[in-house]
Amino acid sequence: MAGIPPVRTQEAVTMSKTIRVVRLVPGQMPEVATISAGLNSLQSEVGGNIEVVGLDKGVDAYVNEEGLLIGLPFNCHLPSAFAGGRMVPVVGTIILASHDEEGETVSLTDEQVGYWQATLASLRVGRPLARA
Repeated sequence: MAGIPPVRTQEAVTMSKTIRVVRLVPGQMPEVATISAGLNSLQSEVGGNIEVVGLDKGVDAYVNEEGLLIGLPFNCHLPSAFAGGRMVPVVGTIILASHDEEGETVSLTDEQVGYWQATLASLRVGRPLARA
């Protein structure tokens, strides 16, 4: 039938899609990056299986699920929505991205990028919080 576009599989859509994220490598300042969308890309960024930490402003932090077990370097403390806003220690590279209504990982908005770059830059990046 003329005029009907070819059907694209979800895998093809995901493989061709890129998303804008904030990347935080231990000991470095946060940076805006464009990465391929999808599980493989997120796993590559964090160096293993991913774990999601829900944050404020509709943002998710993707981290290495086994980071503590394999001795990845400390990165920073993040305020986890899953922990009632309590600061949780995070090790290894952190990737911040947003999500849509269906839970699909999507690009950060300009507002989210600005908020999280400023927030992450103000945290004690690369140093654990002092214990009282």
